[in-house]
Amino acid sequence: MVHFVSLDHDSKAVVLTCRGTLGFEDVLTDMTCDYDILTWRGQDYSVHKGIHASARRLLNGKSSRVMATITAALEEFPDYGLVLCGHSLGGGVSALLAIMISEPSPDPASTAFITSNPPPQPLLLTTGSAGTAPSPLHLPPGRPIHVYAYGPPATLSPSLRLATRGLITTIVNNQDLVPYLSLGVLHDLQAVALAFKTDESGAKGQFRERVWKGIMEGLRRKWYAGADQGVGEGMSGEEMGEEDQWAYSALKALRACMLSSKLVPPGEVFVVESCPVLKRDAFVEGGLGSRGSERGSGLGRPATRAVLRYVRDVERRFGEVRFGGSMLLDHSPGRYEASLGALGRGVLL
Repeated sequence: MVHFVSLDHDSKAVVLTCRGTLGFEDVLTDMTCDYDILTWRGQDYSVHKGIHASARRLLNGKSSRVMATITAALEEFPDYGLVLCGHSLGGGVSALLAIMISEPSPDPASTAFITSNPPPQPLLLTTGSAGTAPSPLHLPPGRPIHVYAYGPPATLSPSLRLATRGLITTIVNNQDLVPYLSLGVLHDLQAVALAFKTDESGAKGQFRERVWKGIMEGLRRKWYAGADQGVGEGMSGEEMGEEDQWAYSALKALRACMLSSKLVPPGEVFVVESCPVLKRDAFVEGGLGSRGSERGSGLGRPATRAVLRYVRDVERRFGEVRFGGSMLLDHSPGRYEASLGALGRGVLL
């Protein structure tokens, strides 16, 4: 796991940054997606096995160089806290590593977390093993600690997410696919595929017909753009109602097969939704895009609208894959940076 330790003197924090998936070794970590057991404060929780192994290596591997560096920095700056961050795989590793070295604040009115003392040794246990010797290095206890994860995969069980939601903030960009992915989702997709394969009710034919109708309707609308068209030219309102009822019934039947245990993204989850718009003052007299202005076209200037949404029901939101046209591209670090930059400009300017 490629990582970097730095100091943020403005925020008074030691920052550990973990890189996302890039090399072949990172891909192997992602593909080790079966579940492992992590014991935290006397309770067993399911986590992503490959990410758990990477977090343990950062904690104890190579004579704990990472922990030694962080410990030295925290001892040199006694009023500094610890911030961990990462994108994709790095976000998941940062989240599990932070859980291993933290505990809830003793203040009952606070949801914050602090560095723990002593390090909880059971966290180093893995399924089917006798355990690993704990690191001889202890972080200074009682320091504030927080994680910022950008587009992490589904990393931990819903119960562990609830127990540590004050420790981690997760950001998901638009339709990013990766936060939905866990072994349970793959099992659900397999169950749906088997249901279609063994179906004898004609659902496959109905599905193909609906897809073909959708393609043809989209082409028709593009071809006759601007022409006056009623609902009757495609299908009647009654036919559309019957089609919707069939789709809803089929969805309920498929969801009955999608019962696998799933992991979820860590912590409190926010989704950044961005879309292209015209600048708000485009048609206001004296605005930058109004007629007679310096730009003078009257059409306004293109801009980006960014909305930050808080996900209340994380299990429901990430329990099923949502397909979208940009679900792969939205995972790139560049798009995360662009969306958060647009959000920051909208809030701060």
